[in-house]
Amino acid sequence: MNEINLISCKENIKRHRLKIALVFPNSYYAGMSNLGFHRIYELLCAPQEFFIERVFFEDNRLLLNNLKDYNKLKEFHIILFSLSFTDDIRNIKKILNLLDLHPKRKFPFLIAGGIGASIDPEAVAEEVDYIFKGEAEEEFNNIIDLFLDFKDNKISSDKLNKNLLRIEGITDREHLSLSRINLIKKLKGPAHTVILTGETEFKNTFLIEITRSCQYKCKFCFIGNNGNFRFYPKEKILNEILNIRKVTKKVGLVGSDVLSHPDILDIYRILIKEGFRVSFSSFRADRITEEFVKLYSANGNKSLTIAPETGSAKLKKIINKNISNEKILKIAQWAAEYGLKKLKLYLLIGLPEENNDDIKDTIGLVIDIKKLFLKYAGKLKYMPVINLSINQFVPQPHTLFESFNMPDRSIIKERIKMLKVLAREGNIKLSFNVK
Repeated sequence: MNEINLISCKENIKRHRLKIALVFPNSYYAGMSNLGFHRIYELLCAPQEFFIERVFFEDNRLLLNNLKDYNKLKEFHIILFSLSFTDDIRNIKKILNLLDLHPKRKFPFLIAGGIGASIDPEAVAEEVDYIFKGEAEEEFNNIIDLFLDFKDNKISSDKLNKNLLRIEGITDREHLSLSRINLIKKLKGPAHTVILTGETEFKNTFLIEITRSCQYKCKFCFIGNNGNFRFYPKEKILNEILNIRKVTKKVGLVGSDVLSHPDILDIYRILIKEGFRVSFSSFRADRITEEFVKLYSANGNKSLTIAPETGSAKLKKIINKNISNEKILKIAQWAAEYGLKKLKLYLLIGLPEENNDDIKDTIGLVIDIKKLFLKYAGKLKYMPVINLSINQFVPQPHTLFESFNMPDRSIIKERIKMLKVLAREGNIKLSFNVK
């Protein structure tokens, strides 16, 4: 693997205070594309007194960074799972089956954190000793210090357990119902890429978190319903980025609600002036302005992605994502006017109270976008493509829709059949992700 380390991290397995395996229970590509994984690795490396082994899980086998034999992980003090996707909980189980750890072992301790652990802690608790729910940065050093105390000062397992459970966010399977999600009140330094590699979603791109959580509170979204919207100061963001300009000129601005940063346009203008090619993790459509699309196009981008979820005004009100079809069409107009060649829409089917008329409203929105693009085709000398990513709605724990019963599969098939009429239209491409 061709990597550029932006931080130094101890790699001498013979001299250390703790041996910690940081495991992303998915591929190297997915793990190294994940900013949360980078953040935890940076926190682990900061003391410069631990041996840290990065571990990934590909094709039902463990991929290790330094070690050749995965059985050596049994000798570690902590195995820390960075869980971003609830679907990867089953991979944790597969990894533990491979390691065949003794149930009465002293080490390693098994801990899981990340948004996947916060969304479905009940399932994760079946596999590990402890779960961290929420944002770990403020308590991370305290947690590690407790394990050092256990190892070096021989405190009892009972005392370690009691001390850990006093930390907000830490829980185990016996105390799940009493646990709370830990949320940082004031952000410090932004999370960012610490190892550059070409084998990621954003190749050789320096990712940096500029906002956290979301202010819009869509009823189906875990992030917006767990934590207040916060952002990092413009100066801190720019300082981190400008420090790596000799290493890469590719930057990704990350957050669930990036365009709500109050200085986003200033940040974008400065980065463009400094010669950076800037990408974004996501856009909230109702925050997109003509000025932003103009900058976005001038920075060399050719496609724009938004997530209206549905074309139905009724469903938008139900899920609390009230982005009007008029605003979607205005974004499509700006995309065409500034020379973008593709507009991608994320859509949901199987939403609460959805019926066939709602699907017809979505079809109507897509057709209206195509008609608008047709008006610009002559001037542009090409027809912008509309890409539709259609996903089945799956209720998430700890949201207002967590108890929603998903529609029968026959209903989902009917909705898919209705939407497939759009495939007959030119320049409209569909992909489906359904259960």
